[in-house]
Amino acid sequence: MFVIWVEVKSVPARNGRNPAGRQGEIGSGKPSTPKKVLYRQLSAVNSLDFYSEIPNNTFGGSEYMRIIDLTKLHEALHLLNEQLELREADAVSLVVCGGSALIAVGLVSRTTRDVDVVAMVQDGILKYAEPLPPHVTEAAGRVAEILNLPSDWLNNGPASQFLLGMPEGLAARLHPAVIGHKLTVYYIDRLDQIYFKTFASADRGGYHLSDLKALEPTDDELWQAARWCMGQDVSEGFRYILKEMLNHMGRRDVSDRI
Repeated sequence: MFVIWVEVKSVPARNGRNPAGRQGEIGSGKPSTPKKVLYRQLSAVNSLDFYSEIPNNTFGGSEYMRIIDLTKLHEALHLLNEQLELREADAVSLVVCGGSALIAVGLVSRTTRDVDVVAMVQDGILKYAEPLPPHVTEAAGRVAEILNLPSDWLNNGPASQFLLGMPEGLAARLHPAVIGHKLTVYYIDRLDQIYFKTFASADRGGYHLSDLKALEPTDDELWQAARWCMGQDVSEGFRYILKEMLNHMGRRDVSDRI
């Protein structure tokens, strides 16, 4: 049993986007108006390939883009630890979500392109991961060169989610993996993957929906995830596509509750 506290930190929106990473009024740092959100999301959900699923072992694009399987993930993380040791750098603890966490915890068997860092752990406290420490990005860059990985194979793309709010209890459910003296990785739990993948499935569809189905959420888990998602995006447009996504999954009982 371990306890991790969550540090609450407010950071202003940047580059015309709100903390969730959704496009807002350009240059204003404000979310889009409900009408603009509704138009954009209805356009997306009506596209032919929005709900097209991609098998979990094939992701399209060049082989270079999707080459991280479980073996390669372990190799990359151990090499990252070695690079940190060579630099005599401070130890680092990363909270990882997305495909690499699915693979590491054994929830889904597939490949991925990168390792998504959603937060960091410092002194038992969950903290914002923007920016990643320079010694970490430098070491990750060297790993990319050695293993022929994408330059951003380790990235903090989803870090802004920390600002908007994590699912309640996420910190207590983390799965720690001590890679070495300089690196510990905390993978998010299946329940939190359901929350994140529900949000991503409604927002972007595609392989996120494949992942969500592979997690086999119960109706109650999916309902709780849907409620959390609607707290992330309160627009009527998002609620509409969330309901459509649930209907597409054959989960009309859940859809009817939101």
